[in-house]
Amino acid sequence: MTDLEELRKQIDSIDADMIRLFEKRMETSEAVALFKKQHGISVDDPGREDEIIRRNSGKISRKWRGYYRRFQKYLFKLSKAHQKKVLADNTTAEEEKQA
Repeated sequence: MTDLEELRKQIDSIDADMIRLFEKRMETSEAVALFKKQHGISVDDPGREDEIIRRNSGKISRKWRGYYRRFQKYLFKLSKAHQKKVLADNTTAEEEKQA
């Protein structure tokens, strides 16, 4: 096996972990949306988003910090889009799978 093949296998393994974590994060985000709906709280919370980025940016090396910030902002965007869909449709991802 070439070094490139081994590196690609490592990336494939990391991607599998990221998929599992992404799904877990989105499911938790969905639960947050339902909580927010029940309590009349807005989906958008820029202060919390800024705090998360600020806190977590200190945990990542400077080399990757800018990429991390963009990644996290996009993740917020996806999460909020799904939360808004759940609130508008009253449909969770689990319900969509069963339909």
